[in-house]
Amino acid sequence: MRSKEIGLRKMMGSNPQNLVAQLMTETSVVVLIAGFIALGLAEILLPNLQSCSIVKLTGYLFTDPFIMVSLLAIIVLVTLLS
Repeated sequence: MRSKEIGLRKMMGSNPQNLVAQLMTETSVVVLIAGFIALGLAEILLPNLQSCSIVKLTGYLFTDPFIMVSLLAIIVLVTLLS
């Protein structure tokens, strides 16, 4: 179905740059939403993980700059690879 949409856009005169920009934008939005859902789940489930393991982590994931920069780098990398 997706290939039909792209084929139709090509026939209607869309240039390749617009097609790539559209696909990259859609992919980055999906990856961004998935990344923040994963970060939220990690924040919620972290106390359960700590009760099972020896390692104790402190702080919140949303306020750690390293975590946020790493998440952004992963989002950009996954978007570019897709």
